[in-house]
Formats: sequence, C-alpha cells, structure tokens
Amino acid sequence: TYVVVIGESARRDALGAFGGHWDNTPFASSVNGLIFADYIAASGSTQKSLGLTLNRVVDGKPQFQDNFVTLANRAGFQTWWFS
Repeated sequence: TYVVVIGESARRDALGAFGGHWDNTPFASSVNGLIFADYIAASGSTQKSLGLTLNRVVDGKPQFQDNFVTLANRAGFQTWWFS
C-alpha cells in the first residue's frame, strides 16, 4: 500500500515530522515510510505548483492527460483521491 500526502499549503517548519517544534504529526512521525523534506514548490501559487508537480511537463507546459493518478492507474495501481 502506498499513501501520498501532499501538504501544498503547509510549512515544513510547522510540522513535527519535518523537525518542527510541535508534536502535531503523530502518524507521519511514526509511520515506516519516506518523507521528502527538501521539496521546493514549482511555483509561487498552489494551483500552478501542483499543476507542474503532479503532471508530466513538456516544454514548460503541464500535460494534464499524463498526471500522477492516471499514470499510476496505467501501471496497474488502484488509486483514490481525497481532498
């Protein structure tokens, strides 16, 4: 089972799992998984950043038909999206 959590509007210095001062992420802090702590947003706005991050990009333009979820589905994964 793979779980991908995207905290696009969260600052890592405010989250305990990323070294923040508060114990406010008990699951992320204890789960046996991989946490990407050094990711830098692809843009200054959430909409543009996620468009560039979750989709295949060709010549600087997101290819929306080739996104994270559809590519996982094509590879045989069952996917769910919660927002």
